[in-house]
Amino acid sequence: MKKALFSTTALAAAGALAFGANDALAQSKAKPITLSVGGYMTAYAGYAEQSSSYESSASATSRVGYDQFNMINDSEVYFRGSTKLDNGVGVSVTVQLETDRVNNQNVSTGAAHIDESYMTLTGGFGSVLLGSTKASTGKMNVAAPSVGGISLSTPDHDSWIIKPSAVGSSANFSSGTTAGSSDAMKIVYLSPTIAGGLSVGASYTPSADETDNMPEVGGTSGDANQMFDAVVKYSAKMGGATVTANVGYGETQGVATASTSFTRGGLTIASGGVTAGFDVAEVGNKDTAIEGTSTSDEQTSYNIGVKYAAGGYTMGVGYAHSEMPFASGTTGDDEMDKYTLGIERGMGAGVTLTGQLLYVDYSDETTSDANNNSGWALVGGVKVAF
Repeated sequence: MKKALFSTTALAAAGALAFGANDALAQSKAKPITLSVGGYMTAYAGYAEQSSSYESSASATSRVGYDQFNMINDSEVYFRGSTKLDNGVGVSVTVQLETDRVNNQNVSTGAAHIDESYMTLTGGFGSVLLGSTKASTGKMNVAAPSVGGISLSTPDHDSWIIKPSAVGSSANFSSGTTAGSSDAMKIVYLSPTIAGGLSVGASYTPSADETDNMPEVGGTSGDANQMFDAVVKYSAKMGGATVTANVGYGETQGVATASTSFTRGGLTIASGGVTAGFDVAEVGNKDTAIEGTSTSDEQTSYNIGVKYAAGGYTMGVGYAHSEMPFASGTTGDDEMDKYTLGIERGMGAGVTLTGQLLYVDYSDETTSDANNNSGWALVGGVKVAF
């Protein structure tokens, strides 16, 4: 299926691009691409408190303690450009540069790296993306609204509330609804909107390895992880509200311990200044012998959020939950619960002030103090878009 998807989509894109290529005079009228620069920079500062039992106890006085104050940056620079050929096909390029010295992706100090880098072909057929970018389920994601800078669906809160190493030891243990967010090289197809609000997407990743080598898919040493996914999205006006929903499915195919599947969906309803919604995801291993073991990727997650915008302010509340069962000999699940109360204020000229009060609770299958932590944080930030 995935190879057929890859070849069919690639041929469609190539055919659309080549259509009318014999008319050299007409093609010469298309303007060369000129790149523009954009992006954002956000500076956060905040106060946080960990559980006192997690940081120390009478029997573990050498356990690490944490300060209450922290500062982080989150910034990217975008290089973008586009042109339209006279046959109607649009061609654009996007390059995103991560610019923080240290960030949540564990980039070494002083380093910068490319986040996404891809080409897009657009026309009546929809859009075809070629390169390093999100999968179709990421591009067409429908998620619960989140306000205040710390997302419901990503582990950004780890900069404030420490996740014990024993919790979610084989996974990132975010809310789990970010499936399709890998930036590995891939081909992505996104359809135009049809049938009064319906659109579809699909993508294929030949290998998740960050190399240009042919994917290693066979033999005793073949360990390439190939990924494919598909998504259906619907958005339409219903009375005075805008309803947006999606459902997606994807698989990673590789060695048994790395072969997983996910199903996710989301729904938002926006009316006036109020937007409410939720998203949910289920991740599991393709090999059933792995589920319930210490290497299991099985995870269930959901987010719920409501926001209200008026007079230049946006306020919102949110809740995220994620759970992962591990060793079958231990009763219970590893769990994360996150509560957020956020506010944002647009100041003009691309400047936004953000603030959020959040509480996070990490719960291990055991009752060991070193494996369980909860805490709260008050985080403020300034975001500059350019």
